[in-house]
Amino acid sequence: MKKRFVFIALVLSMSHQSVPAFKIGVETDVATFITGGFHISAWYGTGDWRYRAVWSHVRVPDRVMRGGFTDGRVTTFALMADHFTDRGDMFDRWWASTGVSLWFSHVGHDDEYEVGKYWSLVIPAESGYLWGHYRKAWNSWYLNPWAGVHIRALGTSDVKVGDHTFHPYRVVPTASIKFGSGL
Repeated sequence: MKKRFVFIALVLSMSHQSVPAFKIGVETDVATFITGGFHISAWYGTGDWRYRAVWSHVRVPDRVMRGGFTDGRVTTFALMADHFTDRGDMFDRWWASTGVSLWFSHVGHDDEYEVGKYWSLVIPAESGYLWGHYRKAWNSWYLNPWAGVHIRALGTSDVKVGDHTFHPYRVVPTASIKFGSGL
């Protein structure tokens, strides 16, 4: 009887833990869909850290291109490490992130039929607030407003597009809202 009581008490205490040892999940970014692209991120988190693998494709709006360049497209592969501040529900708080990202891009020009292709090794610096994660009303869904800069460290510097030369941006500011779920 005593052993059974100890076993039941142990099981109940384990089932009421508020923070599991680790979590996994996926998320997507709203801005990429608005521009006609996609974003998928799979993550693993433990303690105050979350590690993400990201794959996305973004169409750069022509209004942010300069010098008659158009049709900017970027396919990204990234590995990121997010650090969450404060104590609270796992991952339901402020975070800061960095990592490494490979961008494979192309760009066109109003006066040309051809496109220029280029690559970049990018160091991102991002921050945001992950809100609503693991609250009873939301189950495992969350919103993640964020902003950051992507700093181009290496890559093609002069991209020929017919008779024109495009110089990739050294710093790219970004902001959006991610939507995700975790277990």
